[in-house]
Amino acid sequence: MKTIHKIIIAVIICIVGLVGFRYVYNRATEQPFAMGNKGPIPVEAAYVKVQDMARRIRAAGTLVATQSVTLRPEVSGRIAEILFEDGQEVQKGASLYKIEDGLYRAKMDEAKAKVELAKVEYDRAVSLLKKGFGTTQKRDQALSVLRINQAELDNAKLQLEHTTVTAPFGGTVGLSNVSVGAFVSEQVELTNIVDLDPVNIDFSVPESFLGSFKVGDIVDVTVEGYDILPMDAPIKAISPEIDIATRTVMVRAVMENPELALLPGMFARVYLNAGTAKDAVVISEGAIERDSDEEFVMRIEEGVAIRTVIDTGFRDGQEVEVTNGLKPGDQIVIAGQFKLQDGQEVTVIDESAETQDLTEKNTQEEPNDKNEQEE
Repeated sequence: MKTIHKIIIAVIICIVGLVGFRYVYNRATEQPFAMGNKGPIPVEAAYVKVQDMARRIRAAGTLVATQSVTLRPEVSGRIAEILFEDGQEVQKGASLYKIEDGLYRAKMDEAKAKVELAKVEYDRAVSLLKKGFGTTQKRDQALSVLRINQAELDNAKLQLEHTTVTAPFGGTVGLSNVSVGAFVSEQVELTNIVDLDPVNIDFSVPESFLGSFKVGDIVDVTVEGYDILPMDAPIKAISPEIDIATRTVMVRAVMENPELALLPGMFARVYLNAGTAKDAVVISEGAIERDSDEEFVMRIEEGVAIRTVIDTGFRDGQEVEVTNGLKPGDQIVIAGQFKLQDGQEVTVIDESAETQDLTEKNTQEEPNDKNEQEE
């Protein structure tokens, strides 16, 4: 019995000790937190400024061949000869493949014989009609047969010509997908041919900037892994349609490629000058916070941080144009905003050079205003 009493007492002591420990622990952890939230939070701030800002549209582009086509035979047959080397430059009309043509020559000879016979039959029908022994119907039937046979001859000649696969334009031939002796049909891809000089650059621009450029304007193009210096490329065409999914318009520029070093599919960075924004409202990139698709800053008003949603425009280095949400002279947090909540008190511990310049300017203007009032 005494043992049971001892066990019960021990359990009660453990429970009391555990409760006491939790109470002391909670008080210890809550006290620093409460102390840390007392008083204004120190931040760095700057004033929103107004200045002229160069508008440069940045876009990701892709190099596209001026002309590119995959060659397929127009007649079936066995490859008799390959008349080019892989990667060779060729002129328009150059012969690239020769398909065995014996069968097609025989068809052409057969068609010729039919035409000659039909011509004789037609001449006989015309002669008999003139002598009064024939009929108009017989003559017309003979003429119809002649024309049909002539069309078959033209088709046979065309098929014979198609046994030679030629280059549709001048350019660089790719790698051959077939070998001599291979049987090919109209669906087989033989090779491709690409016109590399000049080369196009396709890139997309938001529709809101559509009025900022036109055909003929020069863009700066830097090709990844090719040259660190930008190359000039005039705008060749602007798509007449807007992509409703991305709200962008496709733009095509053209660039010389005499060394054929720029290849279709290469990535390019495109910079397009779109004029100058006069009296643009500008802030530092570091002041902007993002929440999903929303951009905001912490604006300081009477020592309180206010979460302010903004719309941004062009960016030039670390400077960002603000098109909505702020006005010149507003003070915003540029460092320390990550720990702020909307409505918290703040104290500015360091002002940027921009803030100091604006403060000095305002201080200098105040005596002048007083003098003007006295006068």
